[in-house]
Amino acid sequence: MESEGRAAKRRRIDKSLHKPFKSPLMPTSNSSLNRPGSATARPSSAKADEEQLKTPRSAPKSQESHLLTPSSDPQSKPTQAANVPQRTHRRPVASSTTKSNRATESAVVSARREVEHLRQALKILTSTKDDELEGLTIKWRGAARLAAEELYSVARDRVNRMGGVESLRDREREAKERKIEWEREDRQFEYEKRVKEVKKLVEEGTLAEEDLKRLEEDNMNAEKDREVEQEEYSSEREEPEKAEGGYTMGTFLRGLKVDLELIGYSPSLQAWVG
Repeated sequence: MESEGRAAKRRRIDKSLHKPFKSPLMPTSNSSLNRPGSATARPSSAKADEEQLKTPRSAPKSQESHLLTPSSDPQSKPTQAANVPQRTHRRPVASSTTKSNRATESAVVSARREVEHLRQALKILTSTKDDELEGLTIKWRGAARLAAEELYSVARDRVNRMGGVESLRDREREAKERKIEWEREDRQFEYEKRVKEVKKLVEEGTLAEEDLKRLEEDNMNAEKDREVEQEEYSSEREEPEKAEGGYTMGTFLRGLKVDLELIGYSPSLQAWVG
């Protein structure tokens, strides 16, 4: 039964495949019969339409030859085609012109800078401000000397009331020693803090024992250098004061850290010079 059903199904499929193709665009015979006045014209038009659908349209020979052969009319060519090569030639010229303009501008700027430097040098060489500066220096020295004389008289009276130069030096020495001791304590605190950090890093394995020894040696050398500097400073200050034999103008100016040569004071003559 199944084989007979399959055979019947196959026959139906073959029959449907062998039927002629009917276009949905073509009018049927019933519609042409139902419309009045179109019984004779419809069949011929249907056949013509069917032939047109089966055979592809071809372009006319005149149009086909026109499309295949290039036109020889120069007016039919676009006008921009002749301008394309000119544009390609203009771009390098424009870029080179821009580069030359930039080079010229940079050269002009550098030349102006050089001219300005030369003008300033010429102005300095031909200026008469040296005389003005010398006059101002003389005025400043005069004013500084007058102020030093006024302050020196007051300071000398106070030193005499304190017991003389020796008592003044003792007080200054004590103040200096206190300052040195405070600075030494601060350095020792920072050094011990640094030693603890280095020891911790040595225990962790980040640093070696040599780093700790190097830190200790650097600290000892720094302390020795500070002691030498303090001794030299004290000796340099005490020697001229002993030679002067008391609290002089030179002692007063050194205490204020004034340059004796700049203000024009001679320690040997104990007088103003220049």
